[in-house]
Formats: sequence, C-alpha cells, structure tokens
Amino acid sequence: MRAHVCVLVLLNLCLAGCGSGSVSSQNPSQTLTWLASEIDAKYTEDFTFEFPVHNHSSRQADFRIRSIGCSCYEVGLGEQAMKVGSQFSIEAGDKAVLRLRPPKPTPSESRSFSFSIEQLNTPDKNPSVLQFTALLRVVRDLQVTSQVIFQEFTDDTPSIKARMEVTRSSRNRSDVDEPPLIEDWPAGCVGAIVEPLGPATVSDEVWKRSYRSEITAPRPDFAQGDVRHVLTVRGSKAEPKVQVQLVQRLISGVGAPSLVHFGETKAGVPVTRRIQLSAHDNRPFLVTGTESESITITPDQTVAQPRHWALLTWTAQEPGELKQKLLVKTDHPRKPAVEIEVRGKASP
Repeated sequence: MRAHVCVLVLLNLCLAGCGSGSVSSQNPSQTLTWLASEIDAKYTEDFTFEFPVHNHSSRQADFRIRSIGCSCYEVGLGEQAMKVGSQFSIEAGDKAVLRLRPPKPTPSESRSFSFSIEQLNTPDKNPSVLQFTALLRVVRDLQVTSQVIFQEFTDDTPSIKARMEVTRSSRNRSDVDEPPLIEDWPAGCVGAIVEPLGPATVSDEVWKRSYRSEITAPRPDFAQGDVRHVLTVRGSKAEPKVQVQLVQRLISGVGAPSLVHFGETKAGVPVTRRIQLSAHDNRPFLVTGTESESITITPDQTVAQPRHWALLTWTAQEPGELKQKLLVKTDHPRKPAVEIEVRGKASP
C-alpha cells in the first residue's frame, strides 16, 4: 500500500517586520511568494523559506532530492546542505523541514527558486514527486522621473524653477504617506515645495504615492561653463537614497539644430535642407553666412528678426562622405556664431 504524505508548507522569514504566512494542501506543487520593501529593516540579511513535509502514514517514508534549479541558492535539511541525489527519511507521524536560502535580494528584482523531491520505495512505477517554488520580490522605495534635471539660463534670466517627480513604493501605507526628502540644492534656492500628486494607491500588496517637488534656483556663476550639482533624494533620513544631477547651463546668442543630414547625392549636384535659427534672448538678428566652401546658407528674410528660416545647400565638390562642423555666422551681439554638425554622402 502506498504511503500517504501530506505536505504542509510554512513560510518562515528571518526578517524583521515581514511577518509570516502558511498554506496547506494535498497538492504536491507548492509556490510561496515573499514580498519585501527596500526600506524594510534588515531586508538584505539572510533569510530562508521553510517547507515542512509531514508524514502522516504508519510507516517510514524515504525521499531523494530530485532537482535543484540553480547552484546560486542553497537547499538544506537542518544543518545539512542537500544536493541532487541526497536522501533523507521521515519517520511515521514525523516531519522534515526543508529550507531554501536564496541569494541576497536586489531592489526591483523578481526571481523564483525551486527544487523537487521524490518519494522512494513506493509500489508505483513512477515515484511521487513534490515540487517546491519560492518567489522573491523586492520593491524599490524611491523612483524619480529623470536622473538629470536641466536648467537653461539666458543672459537675462535671474532664476529658474527646478521640478522633480518622485514615487515612493512600500508594502506599508504609512511609508508612502511620508514625503521624500530632497537635499543638497544649490545655495540660495527658495520656495521649496514637496506635495503629493493624488492619493496613495495599492496593487499586488504594494502601496505607491507620487510627489511633486519644486524649488527656485538662482542664476549661478558660469565663468567655468556648465554648473553641476548632485542632489540626494531620501525616503527618510536613513537609507535608501537615490541621487539626481542638476545641470545648469548658459544658453546665449543663437540656437540651431545640432545635426543636419543631407543624405546621399552625387558630386556637383546641389542638395538642400531647411532649418530654423532662433535667438535665445528673443533679440532680432541677421544671418550673415557660413565658413564652408561647399555649404551655403540662404535666409528667407533679409531683415533682422528673432527667428529665421534658412536654406542650407550642399554641393559636393568630389565623391566622399561629409562629416564636419559647420559654423553659421550671425550679427547677434552675444555669441553670434552657432555650430551645426552636417553629414552626407556623395557618389561619383
């Protein structure tokens, strides 16, 4: 007569604040999920999934480890490490607790770990197989919409607002209701605001809430070029944290497309592209030409105005590839020349 084995699976987490759960079934396939937040205390420390197997039959049941999904995690019985082929027995009315210890978790990670055991010495031709799977999910607490915030100052701009959106996620509602802290703003910033964007929401046991941050940053000294600041965003005064760059740059004179591609043409055959040039400070200016022998620029208007549509014409003098920096000249009093990368290819 075949021995009857009832599987009772318990989840035991060596993790403060995570709680525990249990599930029992006659079904030999069992999957347990552990969900943790990045801000849970000691979430990076060792923890285990425990799978007790009870033998409610009147005789000893013998088992063998049939499979272990990967060598990156451990399966053990008590203090004994198990491997494929390892055998163990459960006396009548007793139990054996199989432990699965996954590797150290990483935030925003979802991984599954599995192993199986087979019962030996049964009258059936095919042995009874019990499959165990542990699913590990770790929720990242802080997410920002962008890792870089750009501020573009003109010569006449005294200050600019810097904006950021931060989303908090946690298993606990109280965590996401706490606004994030944003530190290391440039000196002289005023009017800091951190306010929620709607109520907290929950899905798959994870609470989320988004916040809008706004602050007014003064014009920095651009003597050495672009100014960069590293901001620190925290869910609380402790870890975890994320870092965001605030890049302040001076835009002066005339702006134009960074790249113009003429495509493929033949040597000696003109090809054109239409572009727009604009004054960052809205000052009227004139387009005066280029420094290229093969590329000319023809503005639509010959009167000074803040914006100009112009026609770039490339006439390849010989076959080959065009890849250079084109300097377009204007009469704008501040940074009058603007650089455009031009590309193209001319065949014979």
